[in-house]
Amino acid sequence: MTRISERMSAIAFDRSFKHPLEKVFAAFSQENKKAQWFTGSVDARVQERKVDCRTGGSEILDLRWASGTVTRFEARYHRVEEGARIVYSYDLFIDGALFSTSLADVAFKSDEQGTLVSFAETTAYFTDTDLGNMTDSRLHGTKAQYDMLAMLLDGKPVASQIDDCH
Repeated sequence: MTRISERMSAIAFDRSFKHPLEKVFAAFSQENKKAQWFTGSVDARVQERKVDCRTGGSEILDLRWASGTVTRFEARYHRVEEGARIVYSYDLFIDGALFSTSLADVAFKSDEQGTLVSFAETTAYFTDTDLGNMTDSRLHGTKAQYDMLAMLLDGKPVASQIDDCH
């Protein structure tokens, strides 16, 4: 975690997948594939989902968690470079209140193992909750989603790694 200000932080990590770049990029950009790994806990119910991964496109994921909490992810794609990069910003709402706004950059590169994905995200939070805890939670959740992506790419049943912590 990098602390940028009292209410803003950043996360970044790299993840290798043993699959061709085209297959990994498709898992990020095609709605039917992304719906299999970009999700909440197994008990979360999808209320709305839309993925239009193109420059100027948007994405929505609205979930009702087992706890009753509703989270809504509303993204706008600023730049999509086929097979190379996806840059988007998103607002995260919890029970209708704006919780955070983020800018994310996902870069894809073929390597000897398959595909290297580099993820970076800067987030401004609109809550008084401890910044370190929020950032740690965001990093944990994002890495858990990438674990589910790996299961999907490997042809294994995708089991949610996301905790219902709301």
